[in-house]
Parts: sequence; C-alpha cells; structure tokens
Amino acid sequence: EGASNTIGLQAIKTNDNTGACEAFLTSSQNIEMAYECVSPATCKSVPVKIDTMAIGDNSSGTVVDYNNISMDFGNASQNKAEITVNYPDAGQIRLHAQLQLQDESGTDTTLMAGSSNAFWVRPDELVVTARSGGTDINNATSSDTIIHKVDEFFDLIVSAVNTSGNVT
Repeated sequence: EGASNTIGLQAIKTNDNTGACEAFLTSSQNIEMAYECVSPATCKSVPVKIDTMAIGDNSSGTVVDYNNISMDFGNASQNKAEITVNYPDAGQIRLHAQLQLQDESGTDTTLMAGSSNAFWVRPDELVVTARSGGTDINNATSSDTIIHKVDEFFDLIVSAVNTSGNVT
C-alpha cells in the first residue's frame, strides 16, 4: 500500500433567492469515482482506493470506468465528504467524480461531474543498490567476503518503492 491522504469532496449550489452558496449534497450519497493516469499515460495494475474501495482506472484522456463509492456529506452546514485516498504507485493522476441527477419521477436529468487538478504521487523512498556481476555489493564490515575490488566498474541501481517495499 502507498501513503494515504484524507481529502474533502463537496458539492455546493447557489440559492435562487439569496444568491448565497449552500449545500447541494447532504447525508449519504453514492458518487461515481474514477482516476485518470496522466503520467505515465497508461495505468498499472495497482488501483487507487477510496476508503479501501478500488475505483475505476483510466488511461490519459479517456475517462469511462467509474465505481460507486458511498460517501457521507453530513448535514447542510458540514456538506463535505471526508474520504481517504490511497495510491500505491507513483506518477501523476487526476481524480474524477460524477453523480447522475434525476427529477421527481426518477428520470435522468443532469450529470453533475467534476475533476481534481492533476497531481503527483511520489514513491515512499528510493532504494540504492550497488551490484557487480549480478551480485549485490553489501558488505557491512571489513571482515566480510570480498565481492568487488577497488578500481573495477559496478552497477548502481536506484529503485522507487512504495510503503510495502514493492518497486513502483
């Protein structure tokens, strides 16, 4: 798993009488959520999770795969769903949310949709490994077996890993 962050999702509207902003969504709502891989443009097999539920992954410029996520927007004065987002990979992504609105008879009317700015998710750490002939150069003391001699070439490998230690 990668690092988790808590973010807020909010839907507001303009009051027709006062012109003031007010809550559009309150209480529990099912919101369709997706993420878009911006850089790299193609998603790997590690999904973004919102409160442990995987959401739809989409290549850059093509957002069609959404998953329903239940969110609590609180009352009219709170009107914000606090959600925990986890992305165990590294790269630039964008979050998408949508809700199909219906009239009193249940007929679909307007699709309310919004997107985050594209943002970068960094790896948890960079692991540096030195190798010679396919063997790690990792002697901890002067009494360890000689793996590599001074004045010989070796490979230096830098790997980006997530909090589980997996290469991203």
